[in-house]
Amino acid sequence: MRKTTIRKIKIMLNLFRRRHLTAQSENSFDRRDPLAHPAIQRMSPRELADLPFNRR
Repeated sequence: MRKTTIRKIKIMLNLFRRRHLTAQSENSFDRRDPLAHPAIQRMSPRELADLPFNRR
């Protein structure tokens, strides 16, 4: 019983450690999504309309 308890605790700690390492700060943004940048989030609709977008 003691070994299984220790094993469960190790699994939980590993999960928490992974979650902590992958957590992003408020200042970071996803580089794959350019519209998630904080400067773009603060723009007004008129400023957003002036942004150039590449057509694919």
